[in-house]
Amino acid sequence: MISISDVIVFAILGALATFSRADIKAKVLDNSDFRQFLEIDPLFREVVSHFYEGKYAECLGLLYQIKQDWIYNYYFADTVAELLRLFRVNMILQFLEPFSCADIKRMAQIFSCSVQEIEKELVALIESDALNAKIDSIDKVSLAMY
Repeated sequence: MISISDVIVFAILGALATFSRADIKAKVLDNSDFRQFLEIDPLFREVVSHFYEGKYAECLGLLYQIKQDWIYNYYFADTVAELLRLFRVNMILQFLEPFSCADIKRMAQIFSCSVQEIEKELVALIESDALNAKIDSIDKVSLAMY
């Protein structure tokens, strides 16, 4: 049988994988019904807060820490890698949204990875049509297309 805490975790993970920062604020952080569930697990409250505040490295760091718990959870075990990928994709897209031009070197710092890793992720997002942009591999700048 699934527990209430598992349902809460599913809801939070679904929100992180799909919601914008504005939606996280309105539907999670400012929602009194949902906020009470965040109080049950302070770590998840911190994860959601970091996402909303744009502290992506901190958010991902916490998610990777609790990943070990998910691996042994009957309901999460098969989806852990895909969930983490979806979180990261959503965070990258949320980060890029307000910019017409973003420094890939700075993005690598923000997302705690190498320039090559973030560039590879950006290429995958562009190829999958999730991101409408061009990459200047010489200057390491992601140029948004309109």
